[in-house]
Amino acid sequence: MKETVIFEEAMVTDHIHSKSVKSIAEVDEFNSPFAVEVLWFKERVGEEDSQQVLISLAKRQITYYYNDEVDSLSLSFGDGWQSFGQISVILVMDFNGDTLVGLKLIPCS
Repeated sequence: MKETVIFEEAMVTDHIHSKSVKSIAEVDEFNSPFAVEVLWFKERVGEEDSQQVLISLAKRQITYYYNDEVDSLSLSFGDGWQSFGQISVILVMDFNGDTLVGLKLIPCS
């Protein structure tokens, strides 16, 4: 698997910060990710940044579900619907100030 960009906006480089969390991705028959789950989401990302992620996902109409009881975020993207397995990935969230401007998956080596 190569890097998968879920979305990316033009960034102003002087205010960028990133958060990265290890996650599990579901892959289709071509080994392309179409869904990802992040356990202990708010604990690992932080309350403020996690809220910005949820707001940005809703604005972009990316399908997601946040489970407050277990602090997990599940999101789906792309055309996949049947899982052919799971892989470990790093979910990278890029922020410009307090706005999420990029979301991508990088395979774990």
